[in-house]
Amino acid sequence: MGVVLEFEVVVSLQCCSNRKLGRCNMFYIEFLEEVHKRLAPELYVEIGVRNGKSMGRSRCLSYGIDPDYEITYEMSPHVQLFKCTSDMFFDRENLTELFCKRIDLAFIDGMHLFEYVVRDFINIEKWSSHGSVVIVDDVYPRNDAEASRSVNPISWTGDVWKIIPCLKEYRPDLTLLNVDIEPTGLLVVLGLDADNRILAQEYELIVERYVGEGKDRVPVEIVNRVGAYKAEDILESGIFEAVAAMRVAKRRLETGLASLKTT
Repeated sequence: MGVVLEFEVVVSLQCCSNRKLGRCNMFYIEFLEEVHKRLAPELYVEIGVRNGKSMGRSRCLSYGIDPDYEITYEMSPHVQLFKCTSDMFFDRENLTELFCKRIDLAFIDGMHLFEYVVRDFINIEKWSSHGSVVIVDDVYPRNDAEASRSVNPISWTGDVWKIIPCLKEYRPDLTLLNVDIEPTGLLVVLGLDADNRILAQEYELIVERYVGEGKDRVPVEIVNRVGAYKAEDILESGIFEAVAAMRVAKRRLETGLASLKTT
């Protein structure tokens, strides 16, 4: 992630932690829209488009992936929709052409089962950079029924919450920011590494460890959102602006070096 940015994240959130505590009342769509504004991504990927409410916030080149989307919101002309599962999308032969630039921002809100989320993260990270940001939805179920691996027609997060302990254990190199936001929380992931293959190599073991009988009870710290930051504090900390500045500086450096090589 880089020493300078890591330092900025720590200092910013230490300042946030000194503020008055209280449940956040911001809705996740508002947060996502603010991240778009502050990060100014050039390429956005969304898994789980549904009616296009969240995808409609993007104004850059965007890929939306969903086997059953039914768009009811206005989309930017820069949005390309793919009616397929995320596994099928990342199996395409022309990914190199699609990802001629790295993913700057990704939103994972597809199938609400742990193993799908792990695969989605693995596939997104392959096409990311150290300046990429990944946001995972529904990491804070409010009860066991909502977190069931069987679809709950009223409100369903599935066992997406397991991605938090999984990444803490298998990818301590990542920076994880748990966000207290309505209705069911978000996880912001920074410091991605496209060359890291740990999750892919350990995938079968990971699924075996986290999925199965007796492994679905939601920990009380997840239900109570222990350690989560208020969404407003994260936005005000300047983290996303810092990431954006780092990304722009890196690309300018790469462009400059490439021009020197051609002279």
